[in-house]
Amino acid sequence: MELYFTCPVKNQGFWTAAWRSKDRLQVVEDGAGRRLAGLVEVDCPLCGRRHDFRPEEIACPLTAPEKG
Repeated sequence: MELYFTCPVKNQGFWTAAWRSKDRLQVVEDGAGRRLAGLVEVDCPLCGRRHDFRPEEIACPLTAPEKG
């Protein structure tokens, strides 16, 4: 599944399916309801570094910019 990430170095976005779970992604329940927790790791094509993202830092594929 392709997800949309924003490079924290270049402040630009990119789509990729080449992400991996750095630790176990899991659904947790807190006072605000259910949410996804864990870390996703991706090799950034924009700056060449590896970045870690929490689920809340990844854009929703339905509202992210179109692939171009």
